[in-house]
Amino acid sequence: MKPLFLGICLLCTATAFAQDGYLELFRRDMKADKLKLMISAMELPEPASSKFWKIYEEYDRELAKLGDRIVANIKDYAEHEFKMTDDKADDLINKGFENRDDRMSLLKKYYKKVKKELGARIAARYVQAELQVLTLIDAKVMDAVPLVRVPK
Repeated sequence: MKPLFLGICLLCTATAFAQDGYLELFRRDMKADKLKLMISAMELPEPASSKFWKIYEEYDRELAKLGDRIVANIKDYAEHEFKMTDDKADDLINKGFENRDDRMSLLKKYYKKVKKELGARIAARYVQAELQVLTLIDAKVMDAVPLVRVPK
């Protein structure tokens, strides 16, 4: 079911992809898949596991807020996909840069928290796993959103 849904999403234009229903289903599926991958990647014994997941839940709440901004940017892109101006393209890309920078800052912040509680090796594993999963999600989103149209 998920591969079929994802395939449909990947064939959609930005306008269809950015509709609330599709985008929210995509986010929910990706969040569930992300958690499964993180659980598998971390493989922590107790009591480290309890400490880590408490910190991770806090991180995930902050990441979700950032995700809301990313979704808003995708929706803005979809709204302007067929009437894109240079100014709007510049605005959208700069918001994308800001979102990426903020996401990396958030990851650094939580690396420090995990490192303080559980040590650098566990914190490094967390960052590696998180970046791998975020990269996969980013690739799926980028594949679903068409490139900016340029005048011919």
